[in-house]
Amino acid sequence: ADITTWVTNQTNVITSSISGGSPDVTHDFTNQSIDICTGGSVTITWSIDDICENITTSATYTLNPANAISYTAPEDTNLLSCDYTDQTAVNTAFNDWVTAQTNAFSVANGCSPVLANDSASITIPELCAGGSVTVTWTITDLCETITETADFNLTAPAAITYTAPTNDSATAAEFDDPDAGVAQSNLDADLAAWITAQNATINGSVAGGCSPVVTNDYAGQLLNFCTSGSISITWTITDLCETINSITATYTFTQPDGISFTNPSNNTVDTCDFDNDNPV
Repeated sequence: ADITTWVTNQTNVITSSISGGSPDVTHDFTNQSIDICTGGSVTITWSIDDICENITTSATYTLNPANAISYTAPEDTNLLSCDYTDQTAVNTAFNDWVTAQTNAFSVANGCSPVLANDSASITIPELCAGGSVTVTWTITDLCETITETADFNLTAPAAITYTAPTNDSATAAEFDDPDAGVAQSNLDADLAAWITAQNATINGSVAGGCSPVVTNDYAGQLLNFCTSGSISITWTITDLCETINSITATYTFTQPDGISFTNPSNNTVDTCDFDNDNPV
């Protein structure tokens, strides 16, 4: 349309400026076109003819293409679940990353390019499952459509591992003492040492997870030296994503054997057995 208008205007300029004779003005424009995105030029020739003269003149319509769109491509991000407290924090990190990458595009040139992305349709990785999602940015203008992608990578914590506690058993013979109080103290000390050792085993071996914390349900329970029994302790390991509460071990104590003895036997004698005149 603009080329056609230009041809018409130029024809009017020529026609209105002619003086002398009664010439006819014609041109060779036949709806020539220029590709709007690649640009180019169209040269039109006008002929001014009368009975004595034939004059030609020409002019060119030039379309300069838009400069190619320029931009800065988005960058991937690699994050760790353990750096966040909950899913809301992960969602915020994702949205902040998308915003930062969008702002960094610095789109220039082209013909009023528009930048958009599909982040609203993306399912953000779950805090404890982790995963990777790809966001696509699209730059669109009159002549170009450009797509760029970047990945949001969330690494889930490794599964918690640990060395399980071991059971223990003891018999009264290990702690026996003539003093009942000492014997009981010996048993109490062995039970406490067992619990301490199991705590050390678990705490020293815990790995993976996000800063896991180890606790147990021991609340000062004791065993009676004179009565068989057992105490089972449950340890719990908790972190951001896991709670393991099926870790148990048992300390079993066997009481002292009951006292055994041979009963004394009765004896019957006659008084005369003790007479001094009787040699017996």
